[in-house]
Amino acid sequence: GWKALRGAMGSTFRLPVADIGDLRDVVDAAHAHDIAVFAAVSRGGESVYDLDLTGPRLVLIGGEGAGLDSTTSALADARVSIPMQHEVESLNTAVAAALIVYEARRQRLAADGPHRVEAPS
Repeated sequence: GWKALRGAMGSTFRLPVADIGDLRDVVDAAHAHDIAVFAAVSRGGESVYDLDLTGPRLVLIGGEGAGLDSTTSALADARVSIPMQHEVESLNTAVAAALIVYEARRQRLAADGPHRVEAPS
């Protein structure tokens, strides 16, 4: 949709984006290419900080409120959660996705060795 395109701030034109069709086919294709599949859940998953996110990964993220249904979660190799205070029920979907992607980037940079990120001038 146009709101998602606008919200991506141009990243849609820099990253591969596809109409996935049937989710089962996408998960099967990921597994065929040795890509681990994670289901993001608000509670009860492995901490995002404890999972190896250095390689190719497919992360399934559900809508706000209900999250992923049990059938979709069952397609994943593991469930991932972002540690939160007990009083916090869940995170906004976009925030959760951003935190998972940020952690994946952090792990990948750490695996490549020390880096210093400079602010653009």
